[in-house]
Order: sequence, then structure tokens, then C-alpha cells
Amino acid sequence: MAILNRENFADLLWVNYTKLIGEGYKKKEKQYDKIFTELNSERAYERFLHMGTLPPWRRNNEGNVFNESEKVEGPEVTIYMRRYDNSFIITHEYWEDNKKAAMQGRTEGGNGPRELGEGLRKVCELEAARIINDGFTVPGYDGVPLFSANHPLAGTNGTVSNVAPAGATAMTDANMKAAFTAMKKQVDETGYLLQVRPDILAVSVDLWFDALTVFHSAQVAGNNWNDKNVLPGIKIVSMDYFDDGTWVLKDSSIENLVFYWREKAKFGFEKMPNKLDYKFYGYARFGVGYIDWRGLYGAKAA
Repeated sequence: MAILNRENFADLLWVNYTKLIGEGYKKKEKQYDKIFTELNSERAYERFLHMGTLPPWRRNNEGNVFNESEKVEGPEVTIYMRRYDNSFIITHEYWEDNKKAAMQGRTEGGNGPRELGEGLRKVCELEAARIINDGFTVPGYDGVPLFSANHPLAGTNGTVSNVAPAGATAMTDANMKAAFTAMKKQVDETGYLLQVRPDILAVSVDLWFDALTVFHSAQVAGNNWNDKNVLPGIKIVSMDYFDDGTWVLKDSSIENLVFYWREKAKFGFEKMPNKLDYKFYGYARFGVGYIDWRGLYGAKAA
């Protein structure tokens, strides 16, 4: 049986801490992967160039050369991989005075190992939610926010909206029908319809029950009519870190919101220079953002 002493305590602690870190990371179910596509990256950034699709085929005559079309080049998108980390220290004095507590994963001021794992889960959710929360005000790759009334099209002089207009931001039957209709009109860079089919509704916590009522009521929600609720079936997800009043419709067949892992979480420990103390740490790199606004439609209700 291993004896707990100053020389081997870090190795002995680490076996238990690995389990506790995992418990902290898995304490809550992931939310961001409900609307973000989770991918792996092998570089410092991922870059995408928007291109207009080829037009529909054209009629041709027997013996003629093939029809030929050019693809329109649109804006470029870059998702950078960022470093995230944290650590905590067990001092020599704490170890000597609290060996049992340390082995159970408790450190002065809190539950260090579990909090280290939970901290990674939180930052993933916060960074993903930030893309949506900032998406109504912060300009993106095409010069306007993620949710905007005037996304420019590279191949035409037109613009397209993917944000609910003022007066249509509340979670109601009529506003959802208007949103579905607007999404059906989304086009590529050259103006061709994408045949969008929204199948996910992500909402802030304060709108969760409103969304369930609007979509799951047998009759049209919010009035005394006897009309049947004809809104299509859709997956509703509540996002804890969305700003209040936020809802987003998404077509999951269109790649738009992305979460790239460059280096998945690494955990370890090291003896601190010129000290008897040990540092336990966690490290990860990931990039989160959006590579297209198409397949998304959002609102921030008053």
C-alpha cells in the first residue's frame, strides 16, 4: 500500500484529481453542441471563402459545346483558435495540515479539481453564447452583424434579412410564422434560393416556456380562436447563457455556427520552482464563430 508523504503526494493526488476533474466537466450537459457544429482543427485558424453557387442548368442543342458558368467570389471568414487555461495551487502547509481533505479533492477556498473541470465547461458555453449575444450588434465577416436586415450579396446588388423586424420579436404564433417565411426566402451569394427548412429553435431561459406553449399547443397559442396550431414540429433548446429575450431559428442542414477544437483539454501538475507547493492546471485551445448567416434567423425581444 502506498504511503502518503511529501515525495509522492502529487502522484497520488493526481489519480483522484483526474476523476474529480472529469466529474466537474460532465456535471452539466453540453448546450452549445445543440446549435454549433463541433469539429476538429489542425491549424492556428480555419479560413472559408464564400462562393456563389452555379446557376441552374440551361437548355442546349444537340452537338453544341457545354454551357459554362462562373462562380461568384464572396467575403472571406476566419475562425482563430484561442488558448484557455486555469490552475490552482496546493501549498506545502495545506498538504501537511489537510492530507485527507486534499485527497478528497478539496482545496482551501473551494473544490479545486471539480471546479477546474467545470470551468472548462463554462467557458465553452460562454464563448459559444457570445457569438449569438453579440450577433445583433457586432459587425461580422460581411460588414454587418450575424443577425442583420441587410446582408449584402456578392453576386447581386441585393441584400437579405435574417433578423426579426421591430414589432415582430416576441415569441408568438404570428411572429414564428413570419420568421419561417422569411427563412424560406434566404438565398446564396448569387441570389438563388437555398430551400431553408428550420428545425431547431434555441431560446434564452426566459422564453423557454413561451416557446413550448407556442409550438406545442393544440390550438393557436395566445387567442380565443378555434384554429389548429399548424406550426411545424421543431426541436426547442433552452440556452442558459443567451441574453434574455433572445431566440434563434436554425436549419441544421446548413453549416453556419462552428466550434473548432484545436487542442482538447489537457490536465496536469507541476512542482513550483523554489517552493514546496504544487500547481494543478488545465489547458485547451478552441475557436468558435460562424462561417455563414444563412440557415439562421434571430431576434432579441424588448
